[in-house]
Amino acid sequence: MRARTILSAAILAAAASYAEMSVVSRAYAACDVGINAGANNAFLVFIAMPVLWVVQTALVAGSAPLPSRLSPSRTVTTAATTALALAVLAVVAYGFFFWAGLPLTDAVSCPDGHEPAWWPSWLPPAPHPYYR
Repeated sequence: MRARTILSAAILAAAASYAEMSVVSRAYAACDVGINAGANNAFLVFIAMPVLWVVQTALVAGSAPLPSRLSPSRTVTTAATTALALAVLAVVAYGFFFWAGLPLTDAVSCPDGHEPAWWPSWLPPAPHPYYR
């Protein structure tokens, strides 16, 4: 594996993990979840974000050589690598949102008690239907 591939994967994963952490932090703040904003953000910045970064870097860098077997064309290989990297990041983000409890079940100030008004409906469902 080339160093440029690992560096590109690390940069892409850093941007994705920051975006994921920001969305979760914004949802926690909008719904008054947890002890306070400082505790929530400390967990997200010092634990969740580095773990996401390492996992996403490993998955993207590890899967990057696979599309080169698809075609000898550099254009096809680049497009396939980009699509694969975005798919990997989307799956990890979806899993992280589900793991973080989003939409939220213990929200204090959100409508219906489990998601902010801006939360998109295509992200993980609220866990409460599974616990009835």
